[in-house]
Amino acid sequence: MFKVADFTIQAVILAALQDAFPKDRFIAEETSAQLLAAGDATVEAVVAAASLAALPVATTSAANGAGDAASSATGGLRTAAEVCQALDLGASGVLDGWSEHSRTWVLDPIDGTKGFGTLMHACMNS
Repeated sequence: MFKVADFTIQAVILAALQDAFPKDRFIAEETSAQLLAAGDATVEAVVAAASLAALPVATTSAANGAGDAASSATGGLRTAAEVCQALDLGASGVLDGWSEHSRTWVLDPIDGTKGFGTLMHACMNS
């Protein structure tokens, strides 16, 4: 249960950040390989949850002027491929060195779920 939340929230946040800041890079914990290794039921649960998220999507409209971008809410990540692509954005911060050419986000949106799930509520984050 907690792993589904970990995968889902990371994928949704990374997809939204990538849309808003396409030149930025990211470092995050979960990967598509881990999701796929978790089995079909987990993948299906993550896709179902991620598809409910309203993600902003840049659109171009003549009403906004020539080429101005506007945001409109749309459905979330709808396929396993989209979720996996979003999760793997979390490795972009270390692809060719430590993000020497752009801003890097370090993301662990719901840290501590493993300890919480095992009733080990004491934890320290820095």
